[in-house]
Amino acid sequence: MGDDDDYHCKFAKPWFSVLEMKAAMAVCLLLYYGLGVGKEAGTPDPDWRTIKKVWLPALLDLLNTVFCNIGLVWVSSSIYQMTRGSVVVFSAILSVKWLGRTLRSFHYYSIALVLVAVVLVGLAGTEEKPATDDDCVGDDV
Repeated sequence: MGDDDDYHCKFAKPWFSVLEMKAAMAVCLLLYYGLGVGKEAGTPDPDWRTIKKVWLPALLDLLNTVFCNIGLVWVSSSIYQMTRGSVVVFSAILSVKWLGRTLRSFHYYSIALVLVAVVLVGLAGTEEKPATDDDCVGDDV
């Protein structure tokens, strides 16, 4: 019997770690643009045209991170990780719509398989019994 066999309780969400990570990214921007740390000599700064192309995907990525971490309050981390596979479906839709790519038959089969898997995992998550403080078992409680 291992150490983990006699103690089980609810996972504490790492809210402060996420905040630290975002703050550190902001500090990196300040260091890069303010002091030129990490900038190679002779490399041009991005122009406003490039920044205009990048700001929307960057904002959506930030919102995705915020909403996903908020969602982790109600969903277990394993279900969260498995449903992140749905990014395949959205990537396929966007690559057809915006990049004009053509999907082949095996792409459609794999997308259908991912959809089935995400739906099954999502249903399993809705059927899961929520953890309570009473579920915390161990000698240290």
